[in-house]
Amino acid sequence: MGNLWTTSKVLELAPDDASIQAAKGLANPSKWSDLGCTERVVWGQSQGSGKNPYQIRIDLHGPAFKCTCPSRKFPCKHSLALFLLFADKTNLFTGSSPPKWVKEWIENRDSQAEKKEQDQKTVPKPPDPEAQAKRIAQREEKILVGLEELSLWLSDLLRQGLAWAQTQPLSYWNNMAARMVDAQASGLSNRIKKMGQIALSGQNWQDRLLRQIGTTHLLIEAYKRRDSLDENLQQEVRSLIGWTVPKEQILEQVPVQDQWYVLAQRTEQQDHLQVQRTWLWGKKSAQFALLLDFAVGNAVLDKTLVVGTIIEAGLVFYPGVNSHRALIKEWMNEVKPIEDFCIRISIRDLFSLYANTLEKMPWTEVMPSFLGPLQIIPEKGNDGTILGWYGIDSDNSQVSLSPQFRLGWHFLAVSGGGPAMLFGEWDGYSFLPLCLHVKGNFYRVMESPVHGLRWVG
Repeated sequence: MGNLWTTSKVLELAPDDASIQAAKGLANPSKWSDLGCTERVVWGQSQGSGKNPYQIRIDLHGPAFKCTCPSRKFPCKHSLALFLLFADKTNLFTGSSPPKWVKEWIENRDSQAEKKEQDQKTVPKPPDPEAQAKRIAQREEKILVGLEELSLWLSDLLRQGLAWAQTQPLSYWNNMAARMVDAQASGLSNRIKKMGQIALSGQNWQDRLLRQIGTTHLLIEAYKRRDSLDENLQQEVRSLIGWTVPKEQILEQVPVQDQWYVLAQRTEQQDHLQVQRTWLWGKKSAQFALLLDFAVGNAVLDKTLVVGTIIEAGLVFYPGVNSHRALIKEWMNEVKPIEDFCIRISIRDLFSLYANTLEKMPWTEVMPSFLGPLQIIPEKGNDGTILGWYGIDSDNSQVSLSPQFRLGWHFLAVSGGGPAMLFGEWDGYSFLPLCLHVKGNFYRVMESPVHGLRWVG
């Protein structure tokens, strides 16, 4: 059987670096027994500290994992080790019939998937229209009161001046953010917290803070006049304020069927919440899609999608102006490695695309975009120290790379100083690279500068 899984793709699934090191130590044929596989599932047993060996199985259609060890990590080191062994030494896995403990697990997974599909088709009992209208009216009233309070707070902030704003502690911003949560306008809460972060960042903070204040005021006024906006912009404004559209309602749409490139995946920490952002790009539709996954505390984020692969799937999109946020409605379980990456976007094109996006949706925080071919060049201070990095294209146009980008030397190492194709996020000030395609190779940008770029195909 063919095996599209490589060591680098398996390592993308690891929950942390410690699991990677432990799995590499276990990925030794001498530590395994009863290895086997089919087109669907891989299995094996590994002796742990207990009397009975651990039973490990991997559903390649996920991928999904099951291990009898007590570890709370997902996937655990045994699952990773088995997957590494399968990627590196597929010939060790006999194409035999799965044992009972593997069959039962697969049957249970199929049963749960079928039940989930049936539940999605089941029409829920409609809510009481009168009670629902009353709840909406009460929330609208709370939001409008909160908007008036926030509008006055922003006016006071500007009267005091930006220099005064920079001297305020985080509690000043967090208190107003909490007030917006009380007003059931959580979207505004996040914007206010970002204002505080900008004021204390020390990096071009004046322009960025003033822009954030201005767009927040514009959002307040737009919400007050939302009935005069077109439907898509109304939906966008409501979403930015904090209204949500039920997932079930989104899944009712006709999906966009395409071959979707899994380009990048980032995890951000927001208070006690982990937010995973996965960017996809449709080969036929030529549109971007953003999948958001959330995990509270020590909960595990979904690692089904692997950066550097192509999936056949149907996606449905949330309403809004050029909305990228999407859900996977149908997935063919076929995974292929990314081989080509030739979408040419010059720096001037990037600026033009962003201007057009702002014209339609002035609250755009970041815009996904390809960029390149681009050369990466260090920006040096008078004393020779590296102040940052910028990119330059064949037109000699320049673009600043994000202060979060700390992998300039890694890029130069794999590109040899030559041009490369990038994908990343543009926020109007700087470009944050998230993946790189050069000399036929695809690299994922890792969030840790210690690990730098990871070759994924």
